[in-house]
Amino acid sequence: MAVRGNDLGKEIQALDAEIAKLRALEHEEDSAVAALREEIEARLGRLSSTQRALADHQEAVERKRSELNENLAEQARQLFEQVLQDRRAAGESVVEAAEILLRRLHDLDTLGEEARNAWEAAQLRANATGNPLDPAAGDELEADPEVMRDSWDRLSHEVRKRIDETFEHELVEAAAQSPMGHAIPNLPEHLRELARQRRLDLARRNDGSRAKTRQRGRTSTSAE
Repeated sequence: MAVRGNDLGKEIQALDAEIAKLRALEHEEDSAVAALREEIEARLGRLSSTQRALADHQEAVERKRSELNENLAEQARQLFEQVLQDRRAAGESVVEAAEILLRRLHDLDTLGEEARNAWEAAQLRANATGNPLDPAAGDELEADPEVMRDSWDRLSHEVRKRIDETFEHELVEAAAQSPMGHAIPNLPEHLRELARQRRLDLARRNDGSRAKTRQRGRTSTSAE
């Protein structure tokens, strides 16, 4: 029995030693977990701070981007207004030039009539003396002065082109707004695609207007 008691004592000592090791390991692991917990809490704090800073920076970027877009939009609007004003001024100068041209043409016609009368009188006087004038000398009266022909041809071409463009625009606009676009196939081939695109533009514009109207209606209802 004494031998058995000694064995049990040794086993107890061995178990106590193992318990001591386990407690030491437990303390070590507990300390490590505590350190990790502190590190995690610190990292979470830094993460939260970083996220707040990131959100603040993103908000600042969005504000700056919005300001930039507003500035660019304002610059574009001002540029448009300036170009539109310049276009109006150019149109006014064209009107002035057209009025001057019309007066000059009237003067040209008046002088042409006077030249024909003078030519007829000269012919009568020359015939009375028996030395008739060369008929070729009067041929110039039947055409515009040579000096203006090139400029007049270019002006006439430009005016005809603009008249044609205006007429074609009116045709396209009328066909695009015709019921169901039924008039589009009746256009010349080179205008049909323009009319189809114009009809699509009108449809999109109408859809946008209806959407804005519905939005205003919902806003008004919500306010009430």
